[in-house]
Amino acid sequence: MKICRRFFLILMLLAPLVMVAQDTADRQRADSGRRWRQGFFTDTSQYNSSDYQVQIEKTFAALDNINRHAVVGNSFDKTAQKLQENDSILAVIQESLESNSRALNLRNLQVFRTLLLHMQEDLSRRRSRLDTAEVQLEQLRLEVRTLIGDTVLRQLQRDSAMVQQFDEQLLDLRNRWRTTRRNLRESLALINRLQTHASSNTLTAVQLVDQLDDLLASANRRIFGKESNYIWEPDSSVLSSSDRSSIRKVVDAERKAVGFYFRDSSGNRLLILVLALLFIGWNFWNIRSLRNANGLSVLKEMKFEYLPGANILGGILIAFSIAPLFDLKAPAAYVESLQFIVIILLTFLWWRKWPKPLFGAWLAMVLFYLTFTFTRHWPDPGTWVRLGMIALNVLTIVFATRIRRGMEEHLPLQKFIRFVILLHNLLQALAIIANLTGRISLAQLLGNTAIFAFMHATSLSVFSRMLMESILLHMVGSRYRRGLTRKADFNPVIKSFGRPILLVVILQWLIVFTTNLNIYTAVYDWVVDFLKEPREIGSASFTFGGIVLFFMIIWLAHLLQKYVGYFFGDAGNDEDIMNKRQRSRLLITKLIVLTLGYL
Repeated sequence: MKICRRFFLILMLLAPLVMVAQDTADRQRADSGRRWRQGFFTDTSQYNSSDYQVQIEKTFAALDNINRHAVVGNSFDKTAQKLQENDSILAVIQESLESNSRALNLRNLQVFRTLLLHMQEDLSRRRSRLDTAEVQLEQLRLEVRTLIGDTVLRQLQRDSAMVQQFDEQLLDLRNRWRTTRRNLRESLALINRLQTHASSNTLTAVQLVDQLDDLLASANRRIFGKESNYIWEPDSSVLSSSDRSSIRKVVDAERKAVGFYFRDSSGNRLLILVLALLFIGWNFWNIRSLRNANGLSVLKEMKFEYLPGANILGGILIAFSIAPLFDLKAPAAYVESLQFIVIILLTFLWWRKWPKPLFGAWLAMVLFYLTFTFTRHWPDPGTWVRLGMIALNVLTIVFATRIRRGMEEHLPLQKFIRFVILLHNLLQALAIIANLTGRISLAQLLGNTAIFAFMHATSLSVFSRMLMESILLHMVGSRYRRGLTRKADFNPVIKSFGRPILLVVILQWLIVFTTNLNIYTAVYDWVVDFLKEPREIGSASFTFGGIVLFFMIIWLAHLLQKYVGYFFGDAGNDEDIMNKRQRSRLLITKLIVLTLGYL
């Protein structure tokens, strides 16, 4: 009992000592952890000169990288220049709408609207690029702020001994820092100015397009109304000096607008030039193969009309003929300018090929085409001018009919040309009726569209003939390069390629025809909206555009796999391909084309 009492007394005396020892150990561990954390996360840890040198080099590299991306002035010089050009375009159009709205006709309005839509698309692309540049510069600015808060460099600034050792490097680093921040500020200020400028131009363009849409709606209604007296009534055409001045200003504004569009579409013309060079080089390669194999006589037997003699002119003609497909919303004046170049090329091609009566009729149509181009701007013509316009309508009908009678041996696509000539004569007759009843604008529109449709159809017929001759030339050259000199029947090839070429011809002609009637934009927008509108059958959602695209791709895949053999010299007779390896290669190529189309 005494032993238990003594043991309990000893425990009571030792308990405080144990608790004091435990508290001391806990405080020591806490102080040790606190000192460890402070040394890792704060600036109290000690760095040597090597640590400082490494950090300075890293900071220099980071600043150089930021500074390299911070200077964006040169990359946006073209954007700034373009925005200034847009200011000029908007000023010209705005002045025409505010001061000369009475002198504007349907054609002027369409030219201005097309140019503004083109400008809006360009501004949208440039604004997206500016926004991306702003985000990148903001990220660079955040990187600079991160560098400023670096703990190692802050510790170096507090270490007086180390500061003297790295004095020159720190001074250079400070200057580099200031330069980088200044470049960032200047670049951000430039981007913000350009963004504001682009937004202002976009807002002005949208307002002008809305105004033009209202004027176009009223012009479309007015064009079918009576503008002058009947031709047998007293002449009522009286233009004041202010009206004539307004008309001259509008014509000058349209000319400037088309000039701006020509500068904006320089990329399209470069593409046209590349296509012309590729076409000429392709034909030249095949002609040289035949010349080396003494096979040029085959082309005469196949009754080639344009190749190889007109290879260069043909290449330019092909490129300019398909130019409207690369710019589906080009103004009519731009399309007419390209067509005028094609007409000059056709005149050179037919100078010695066509008989004199037929070539004379063609020259007359060229003269009428130029006359219609000038009379389309004739404001409020008097009785004698209207009689001259009627005479011009009659003469174009007469000479177009002469060409139709003598073209059988000289122009392909006979059915298409006959249809276009009949349509030409019908439109010219309607233009005469519109002129007699005082609808001058409608008469000018119909007459100009009619003769332009005829000239374009003739150029497209030559385009189809040149393209077919180039395909046949490649087939013959390919056969000679493989040593196949035996004559082949190419009629299946002509029939096979005839349909897709005719489809391309009709599509191009319709684009230009509706453009000259000033209804292309409306038709194009309606077709696009119709194809893109979402539709539902049960739980399935689809668009007609997706369905059309699907079938077009499948059709093109089958078309290509069917025609790819022709470009290897196969004329539809497998007996000509004696090499089994070549047969296998051709079959594999067809399968690949077909598989890619379905995928």
